[in-house]
Amino acid sequence: DDTRETFRAVVELYHRANIDELVPFVVTPFPGTPFFDRLRAEGRLFETDWRYFNCANLVLEPRRLSVPAFYDLYMDLLRRLHSPGRLARKVVTHLRQYRDAKLAVILLAFLLARAWNTFRHHLPELRRDRHRASAAAGKAQAALEPARGRVDVREAAVAS
Repeated sequence: DDTRETFRAVVELYHRANIDELVPFVVTPFPGTPFFDRLRAEGRLFETDWRYFNCANLVLEPRRLSVPAFYDLYMDLLRRLHSPGRLARKVVTHLRQYRDAKLAVILLAFLLARAWNTFRHHLPELRRDRHRASAAAGKAQAALEPARGRVDVREAAVAS
């Protein structure tokens, strides 16, 4: 039940709690789990290609956000978590707290590598996946609409 506020709160917590690294992921309902069964029963799974069930791609329809809005907020979250200013603050805070230059350099190298991977690889992949997921969700919604509008003959007979 993520909202825009959820994404803002994650960034705020990351900053306030002085967490060295946070790796957010996309919740993924795996087959054989009650979560998967519930989402399938609710008609919220829009993807059947198992390549996308990997905690990096959206495969379910969020309750309170559209698929494109989810991706936009998720990509913004990643940009904010790995921004140069936030990275510099993390290293300086770490250096002040532990007074260990060697650890600060190791942290800087780690955070730079994560930021590079985020901006060079992960964000472009998410931009591409945003289009795939939006199209898949649209097809799934279109397939559900006629089914939702149909009246079951047995239900109509019971009602009369």
